Amino acid sequence: MPSTKPSSTRKIQPQEKRPRGPSNNAPRIKKAAQSKFTGRASRIETGTSTSARRKRSLENGDNDQAFTTTPVAVSKRVKTSSGVSKRAAEPEPETQSRSTVINQVPTEKLTVLIFGTGEGGELGLGPGKKEVLRPTLNPLLDASDPSAFHIVQLACGGMHTVALTADNKIITWGVNDEYALGRDTQWEGKLRSIDANSEDNDDDDDDDEADMNPKESTPTEIPSDYFPPGTQFSQDAAGDNCSFALTTTGLVYGWGTFRDSRGEQGFRYDERGKIVKKQARPFYIESLQNITQICCGDNHALALDTGGNIWA
Repeated sequence: MPSTKPSSTRKIQPQEKRPRGPSNNAPRIKKAAQSKFTGRASRIETGTSTSARRKRSLENGDNDQAFTTTPVAVSKRVKTSSGVSKRAAEPEPETQSRSTVINQVPTEKLTVLIFGTGEGGELGLGPGKKEVLRPTLNPLLDASDPSAFHIVQLACGGMHTVALTADNKIITWGVNDEYALGRDTQWEGKLRSIDANSEDNDDDDDDDEADMNPKESTPTEIPSDYFPPGTQFSQDAAGDNCSFALTTTGLVYGWGTFRDSRGEQGFRYDERGKIVKKQARPFYIESLQNITQICCGDNHALALDTGGNIWA
């Protein structure tokens, strides 16, 4: 993800050399001191004692509350609303032509098979299909169809998917309640009530289509004007309700939200120092530079840079 502060990251420094025993080129990651969501970019440290890190944490005024995964009950929705917030002053990265390419774009077109249930549009088949019993080719992502999206890399979150196409598009589908799709999915269509009686539920397929928002259940591109001109993507990643996109020049964009162990939401700080709980569209995370790989857990993310440091 310029006066706006970036989303919370920490960096891992290489392990200190020990006088005995074989050396190890890979940094050893120790469990970081637990802390409250800060919304700031920082580095996870290794080779530092727990007591020292705790002392530094207390000196900085940090809380010991961990920002960890929290299971969230999902209820069936009657209607989805995804208002897109007005763009505030945000840091702008250098244009692609002025930056050094460090990440290669994947080129192999993937065959995407889907199966399972998707009452929130997770299957990416549009509003008319909620269940697939066996692995089935998604026709909207068919690499042999010129009119379909051709996927070269994808990542699945809790109830959404983000994918990179061969023609440099970031597309998303699934549940957008917490802005994990990174685009506007407001829909004025009428949704059937979850309290509808059984005879209403026996209607034909046309009625079934009214259950899901087509703007969520159909794979759709995040508008290219949400990114600087010439931006080329190399990877994407997805958490429970968050998504990230990595560029060939090592920059990172993020959107959606995280939840801490108390269920409180947070993604970043704005220019006034207040927490932005949910990020509706891609946000340039200025503190993450020269990143070569990103990955997500439910409510955390990791990024590896060219120096071998890990940011979290």
